[in-house]
Amino acid sequence: MFAISTATLVLVMSTATVDNNVLTIEHAVTSACENRAELIQAELSISSAEAGLLKSTLWFIPALSATAAVNAMEAEVPEIESYSSSVGFNASMSLFNLQSIGSRRVSAVSADIAREAARTTRATVIFDAASSWYSMLQSQESLVLAELNLSTQEEAFRVVASKYDTGMISRYEFLAGHVSLENTRPAFTAAQAEFENSLGDVSLATGIENCCDMTMEGNLSDALPVTIPSSSGQLADLAVLESSETLMARLSLESAEAATFTAWGGYAPSVNLNGSVSWGNSADGFSELGDNDLTRTSTVGVSVSLPIFNSLASETAVRTARYSELSAEYELARVEKEVRQSSLEAWNNHRSASQRLIGASALVLEAQEALDIARITYQAGSITRLDLEQSILGLISARNSSSQAQLAMRMAELNIAMLTGEIHEIWEVE
Repeated sequence: MFAISTATLVLVMSTATVDNNVLTIEHAVTSACENRAELIQAELSISSAEAGLLKSTLWFIPALSATAAVNAMEAEVPEIESYSSSVGFNASMSLFNLQSIGSRRVSAVSADIAREAARTTRATVIFDAASSWYSMLQSQESLVLAELNLSTQEEAFRVVASKYDTGMISRYEFLAGHVSLENTRPAFTAAQAEFENSLGDVSLATGIENCCDMTMEGNLSDALPVTIPSSSGQLADLAVLESSETLMARLSLESAEAATFTAWGGYAPSVNLNGSVSWGNSADGFSELGDNDLTRTSTVGVSVSLPIFNSLASETAVRTARYSELSAEYELARVEKEVRQSSLEAWNNHRSASQRLIGASALVLEAQEALDIARITYQAGSITRLDLEQSILGLISARNSSSQAQLAMRMAELNIAMLTGEIHEIWEVE
């Protein structure tokens, strides 16, 4: 029975490999990066931030305006009427404005924050797609093993029922075998439900519809190319430098410092270059405006504006910005502590998952060897069919534990990759 089920599983996997409707982890990650709305929104935020940066960078570009006017004047004593017309162009250019310079720094940091936020979102999307894909493989393996377990229990109960009918075993042993069979059915139903749930998780994480029609192609035993530090301290130091949480906290502090600089600019003088040129004439009649020569007037000069008192607006802005800067400093310290603690937990989880995987792999080898011995012994007539079925169940249990240990190992590797930023380098995604 075990050999037949194994052959069936191999046949299913081989046909899935030939089929084009398969989902590999590379396909899952790529689809997630293409379909997830939050990543698209984050990339649009980059464009918006860069547009704001371009606007703040051009603060010194001159402003040009044109004016045109026609005026009529009437006086009673003496009774006169006159008309005038004018055309003019005005230009102004900011030569020095500390607040504009500070605003440019704030916009530059905002653009960096938008880029890092998109990078963080991409890492989260990749993590979700990869973790759901690995969970899908594990639930798929669990379903196969649950089905194999159920068929093995049914075969064992068939032997028990046959022995009971011939009077070889007692009623108690018959009922115990039936209870064992019925207790296996809920586990199979639960495995089916978990398999369907994992399909939904993959569909949600990757943005792919109708994942039920696709076959997962891959192996839980394939390790991720993640650099594992030799100690938790090394991992913590690396995570503090490279993790998205600390990078965002540093950028927030840099933005607060730039906002403080901008607020202090409210006390600084500003220098502007102003110029204008205009043409105008006047006449006693409206129809005569064009007959007179135009008078041209042009001016150019530099103006300096020094703020003296603005209702404490600058002082309030400086205090607010300074408090925000202090808050950002404390936030950075808090984030670094949390990242160090997360690094310690991630490193310990990886170490325990490694030990668990070693033990589970050894258990599978021992269970396989025990089954081989039981099969030979059964063919020699030294053990019963029930003893052979128990050996098969032992191998099923060992394989199930091994798949769970492999999933725990892959998740531990993904967590370390998130902390060190290597998750962007595992799969090449544009």
